Parts: sequence; structure tokens; C-alpha cells
Amino acid sequence: MVKRNYSDALQTLCRNRAGSMEVFTYFDLAAAVGAQTKTIANIVQEWEQRELVERLGKGPKNRLQFKTTTKGRAQFALAESGQSKPSVSPEKNMWTAMRMLKVFSPEDVAVQARTEAVDITLEQARTFCRMLVRGHEPYLKVRRTAVPGRRDAAYQLIRDTGPLPPREARVRAIYDPNLVAFTHVPEPTQ
Repeated sequence: MVKRNYSDALQTLCRNRAGSMEVFTYFDLAAAVGAQTKTIANIVQEWEQRELVERLGKGPKNRLQFKTTTKGRAQFALAESGQSKPSVSPEKNMWTAMRMLKVFSPEDVAVQARTEAVDITLEQARTFCRMLVRGHEPYLKVRRTAVPGRRDAAYQLIRDTGPLPPREARVRAIYDPNLVAFTHVPEPTQ
């Protein structure tokens, strides 16, 4: 098996979620952290080789179940100490919901992304969806147009770039009103 390196943020998120679950499957953990099931399967298989989790066999829907071992709980707690909890934001929750749903409306996103810690309004979901449709490389495709006062638009995620949500940013530029043009727009930084 080829060993892959995953980001520290994803590893931390997976450790925190797995440590808080009594029993979990690849699918449970993938849904909890907003990552691809295949990626989570690779991480959990590496944990199994290091005896941090143990395989319990197949459970509901014929899915492999795992639980954290004593060694795993100790190591996860050790890794967690000194690190802050991953931040939770409405945008992160909405982005994760969009990544899991095939076709959705802003109402679907608001309902799926709402948690005890983060309350999401329908207007926040609409605004986030409209932002992701804009630009020359949109993230969402409109599947059904909105009818004002009757129904919201339906969208489909067409550009999934990873677990972190895209965000709007302001860019400083130089505008010359004599030329009616921008004379300098800085290059994007990576």
C-alpha cells in the first residue's frame, strides 16, 4: 500500500471526530469532516496498521465499522493537546453540505448546514449560493431558475476544489478616471 501524506488540518479533524465517536465507518467519518470517502479509507487503514483503531466487522448497510483503541485514544489526545479546535463557520458548513448534496436549493443548504454551534439563515444560504455562481469560473451551475416569491433556484456543485470554502476577497487596484480604466491590478498570490 502506498503511504500518502494528507494535510495536518485534515488529519487533526479526522482524529478529533474519530476520537469522539463510539463506533464509525469510512462514510461516517467522511461526512463528519467533509472529505472524500476514499481519502478517509486511506487514513483509517493507516491507523489500523498502527493499531490506533480496530476493525469490528460489517454493520448496517454492509459497511466496515471501526472503534478507537486505547493506544489510539491516547495518541489522538496527545496530538490534540496544544492544538486549537478546528474553526466552525457558516460558510464551511454550507460548503460541506453542498459537497454532499447532488442538486440543492438554498433552503436545503441552510437545513443541512445548521448545527448546534452554527445557526444558518435562508438569506445567508442564498447569498453564499449567489456568490459561488458569479465569476468566469463559477462553482455552482443553476439547474432550475428561481421564481420570485414562489421558489428558490436549484443548484449543482460543478467545481469542488476541496474541504475549505471559497471566499470573497477585496483586491486593491489603481483606477485612472482620465483613462476610465484600471492601470494596475496586482497578481494573485498563492
